[in-house]
Order: sequence, then structure tokens, then C-alpha cells
Amino acid sequence: MAAPQTPRHHGTQSLAKSGFALTFYRIIGQNPFIKELEVVLCFGRIDGDRGPRYDPDEIVSAKRDARLPGSETIADQILRSAEAVFRQLGFERAEMWAIARGAGIAVGTIYNYFPNKWELFLRVLDEGWGQLQQEVFRLRNDPFLTGQEKLLGILAAQMRYASANAPIWRDIESMAINHQNLPGARDPGLLRERIGALIDHIRDVLDEAAPSQAHPESQHRWAISLVAIASALARSLPRDLEGNLAFLRQLLRDHAPA
Repeated sequence: MAAPQTPRHHGTQSLAKSGFALTFYRIIGQNPFIKELEVVLCFGRIDGDRGPRYDPDEIVSAKRDARLPGSETIADQILRSAEAVFRQLGFERAEMWAIARGAGIAVGTIYNYFPNKWELFLRVLDEGWGQLQQEVFRLRNDPFLTGQEKLLGILAAQMRYASANAPIWRDIESMAINHQNLPGARDPGLLRERIGALIDHIRDVLDEAAPSQAHPESQHRWAISLVAIASALARSLPRDLEGNLAFLRQLLRDHAPA
């Protein structure tokens, strides 16, 4: 059997085309008419980025080689295969037959464990998001960290997740905000809650750091801004976490409420 090839990606990554500067100006300018979560999608959008090329053979081959026979239940195998496919293609382009092939089962077997692709996607999302939430709670409760260290730690965790799960993160943004690619009759609130939870954590840290220095509405706009900027940086410069953190550190030092 030939060794699995590294999946290939095609797509521009031009932060200058993303609406970054315009939207940031609107937030820092405290435009009272801005829609809270609209910014997350605006920052995350990159013109011309059409996502990875669909090549299920590469995904399936890599997944099969990583699985140890007999070490997982069928449900576990389905979840691990689904994670690999969703992380490469996102929800809309993922095919159930590719997930089944990666798990080494028939397509019909998936439905014995998961009623549809949407429920399977949510299970995969819950597992990865749960790890992100654990890291956020650890940072929030660390008594030895300053407010800025907590902020940067949470944003770093967000950027690591968004970089490692770019198509999934894109789905969370697009489905939660404008219902794009959302299956019929599905509740976007399930995805919106995840973005909202990150925003709430950032706002709470800002409140703890400067409880009486800024208006609550301003703090909330700052929380939205930071989550949105971290999303844009992670998608446009996924391999430069240190550079992205340096930019956010400078931004906080120069502009955040004291």
C-alpha cells in the first residue's frame, strides 16, 4: 500500500481582503448600530478562500493508518473518521460514504449510532470544543495569571482550535450568524452559543481587570472585537501563533480599557 500523501490545500489567505480594517474601525468607533455577532463572520471571511480540495482517498487513507484495529468501538471509529473528514472539508462538503469508508463500515451502519450528518457533526464539535472550554476555564481560574495573561491565553487557545479545525470553525461562524449552509430546521443557536461563550469569557476577564474603568457596553464590544480578530488571524496566519499573539498584546496595551 502506498504511503498516504499529505492533503493538499488550495486557497488564498489574504488578510487584506477580509474586511479586517473596516470592521475593526466600526467596533473601536463604538458604532451603536453594529450587530454583535456580525463581526465574527466579517473578520473570518477571506475573499477567494474556497477551502481545501476534496480528495477523500487522502483523508480515508490517513485515517485508516492512524486507527489501531480492535482498539475502538464502532461508534468511536465513526467519530474519529468523521472528525478527520469534517476537519478537512467542513460540514457541507463532507459525505457520509467517506466517513463510513474511513471507519471501515457500511454507510448504513452509521445510522445505527447517529441519526444524521448534523448530529454526527455536533458530536465531533462537542468533543473538540469541550477541550477548548477546559483550557479556558483553567486559565480563568489560575490565580497566578494577570488579566492580560488570561486574555492572551484564551485567545491563543481559540486560535489553536481555529487553525487546527479551519473548515469546522468556518462552519461555526457561517451557520451561527447568517445560517449559511445550515441544514433545514436546524437550530443555529447551538453554534451561536459556542461563540457567545468565548465572548462572555473575554468580557468577564476584562471586567475583572478593570471593573470600574469602562462602560459595560464598551467592554462587550471589546470582547467581540478580540474574538473576531483572533479568528481572522488564525485563519489567515495559522502558522504564526507567536506573531498573532504579539499583535494582540500590542493591541491590548495600546487600546484596551485600562
